[in-house]
Amino acid sequence: MKIAVFTSIKPDKKNLRIHYFEILINTLRQKIPVKIIWIVLQPDKFSSIDEKHQSIYGIREFSNGLDLLKKIKPDLVLVSIRKESIQYSASLAAHYLKIPLVSFTGAKIDFRKTEDLKKNRTIQHLFSNRVPTDSESQTKFLRRGRFFFFKYLFLIKTKFLVKCNFFMILKSILDDFLMYALDRSLPYSPLPDLYLLHHESQITRFTEQGLNPEKMIVIGNLLLDRINQKNNIHNNPHLEKTKIRVLIVTDSLFEHGVWTLKQKDSFLQKLLKTLNNDKSIEFAIKIHPVSENIEYYEKLLSELNINSHVFQSADLWNILYDFDIVLSYGYSNAHTEISFSGKKLILIKTETSFPTMDLIDEGIKSGHVIECLNMDNLVSLIHDFDKKDVMLTANFIEECNKLFYKNDGKSAERGSEAILSLLKITDDLEKKYRALE
Repeated sequence: MKIAVFTSIKPDKKNLRIHYFEILINTLRQKIPVKIIWIVLQPDKFSSIDEKHQSIYGIREFSNGLDLLKKIKPDLVLVSIRKESIQYSASLAAHYLKIPLVSFTGAKIDFRKTEDLKKNRTIQHLFSNRVPTDSESQTKFLRRGRFFFFKYLFLIKTKFLVKCNFFMILKSILDDFLMYALDRSLPYSPLPDLYLLHHESQITRFTEQGLNPEKMIVIGNLLLDRINQKNNIHNNPHLEKTKIRVLIVTDSLFEHGVWTLKQKDSFLQKLLKTLNNDKSIEFAIKIHPVSENIEYYEKLLSELNINSHVFQSADLWNILYDFDIVLSYGYSNAHTEISFSGKKLILIKTETSFPTMDLIDEGIKSGHVIECLNMDNLVSLIHDFDKKDVMLTANFIEECNKLFYKNDGKSAERGSEAILSLLKITDDLEKKYRALE
């Protein structure tokens, strides 16, 4: 079986979406042979790769959604739930070609409070010279804006080719213009044959948005499967050691247009200097695997004469247990993941106000999460927190079970079974229709 998926980066880099796809595909491969077809949504062309178990294509190789699916010939298309231009183009084409279409509700942990946090900011982004995953060398005049128009034209051409009504196309263009001008979130797509949901509460919300509840199935969050497979930390005992090991987990606020470069520089310089002034603390930095630039951090550390390691491609869960305390800021899925694990977490308040991620308030009550309201107090907080023995409370574990569907590490298994069931139904219907011809 060939499955087409869409990603903003090549699969050799690891972000949450890549992890999500790999968990699902690897579970499916335990049942049937699967070839994954990666469609990379990047402005630059690159040479395609075709191997036994995967193919990688740049979106620039295709002119519209119909052209895309006719060339790669997938048996299944996996898309996001919202109407992102390229993925909605593929959805229209899949619907037109009668290729099964499955939607997932986002490669993130905290689904309740981050659903609409990141606005489009399309007008602002049109004037950007880079997309979030670009390095400094890829910066070009209006690069992001020009890629936006390529994707939107891709969608318009697809709509004409699948014979959408001309006046409806015009209306959709006007609606989209209004949506982008008012900085509204992308609408949900009604086209998928199956929606893979994280939690029962999403059924009500998506039904209210006009989606068909009969197409929805709750499987849980695949990303939590990998956490469940590791030994969760149910306590944080104080151990005798020469230094306190601290991991700084950054947030790509500048890269997503929330912070200016000046704000990022000012905050990080103060944080790193504060930690470096206490020789009983040693620290490393974990940055976003894709959207942040490791060269920026290495240069900053060099300028401050600080010798610390910067992790980028490493999975957070492969390095987390080497540290005593985690520091972070902003709003990030990592906050919910770290709190879920029970690891000691200090959240630093910044000048910018952010919503509180899921399991943070619960973690504060449990005692393994604390807030730093003033960076001048950070070092003393670290020392006091390190001396404190912390064990997850029964109430916290109960809140985790409420938040995460079943919380049993079997979300990918349920997702793969739902997909195979859909394919069997689709195949049975096709045979029935052929018999009637």
